[in-house]
Amino acid sequence: MLRDPFEILGAKPVLLGRTRGDGNPGNSVLGIDFECRQRIAQKMKASVYICIAGIAILNDFGAGRPLRDLIDKLVVGTKDMTKPLSMLVGELANSKEELDEILADFPKELQISESTRVNGLAGFEALYFTKVEKVMKDILSHKDGPFGTPGYASIAVVAGIFGSSKPEYFMPLSMRILAFAKELSEAI
Repeated sequence: MLRDPFEILGAKPVLLGRTRGDGNPGNSVLGIDFECRQRIAQKMKASVYICIAGIAILNDFGAGRPLRDLIDKLVVGTKDMTKPLSMLVGELANSKEELDEILADFPKELQISESTRVNGLAGFEALYFTKVEKVMKDILSHKDGPFGTPGYASIAVVAGIFGSSKPEYFMPLSMRILAFAKELSEAI
């Protein structure tokens, strides 16, 4: 049975930390202390990109077997973790192009802009639905690399969180993604 999808990332406030309860934005992301608002947006991005990486890993490891229940648990668990967060829509994007993609997913009648504050559920859905297909295809297209799907997933997650490859974060995140992949494979 799949446990809390982010439990395996460790109890330390490295990478995600827990966002349940008061959603304390004081926790760091990947050991980096951002300004308060940046930390919240980084937690959202980390949550969404790790969720997408988990879905790609499950698709790869499942080898055609239906894993919809595990994928649904992963997505629902991620949504629940991000509900207490609140951020500006513009903080979810790493570039103007990304911002335009995210804004296009909101209904026009809501008149959402980059300076609109949204709750965690709206932030999760905006980022998830904008990125899931593209990032999953990218991860799965690199599954034959030296570390397979989990190895490339680490690259995709770092790029999603920070907007570019940050070599200093690659190894710590890779180790956590590999542990995450092990946990996912055991759940299959």
